[in-house]
Amino acid sequence: MRILTLLGVGLSLAALATQPLAAEERHADKPAAVEPKKEGHDAMKEGTKGVSVGTIVSLEKGKLVLRTKEGDLLFMPNWKGGMPKDGGGFDKAMLEKLEGFKAGDMVDIEWTWQERRRIDSIVKE
Repeated sequence: MRILTLLGVGLSLAALATQPLAAEERHADKPAAVEPKKEGHDAMKEGTKGVSVGTIVSLEKGKLVLRTKEGDLLFMPNWKGGMPKDGGGFDKAMLEKLEGFKAGDMVDIEWTWQERRRIDSIVKE
């Protein structure tokens, strides 16, 4: 009876010892997940400038999504003034200019990073 008990304990310990290894092997077999690009405060240095060319995917309430070779990017007009209750808000001239664009338009956008990509200028290609 003791031999069976010792044999059972030995097999249990062997199973427990190999279980984490098997889990690691299964984890290694899975393809690495691709992290989507995030536009957070640390994505770029404040004031970084750039140019993006692509097709407008959506445009509503001043938020423009542009499809580029690198993926979809979010753009917004510059924030002018203080809080909306104090008369501040998005750059009204840029908002009015964006009304002339629609989804499917090919555009060239010059932008500055201020918490996210802020549109400095936009031109149809």
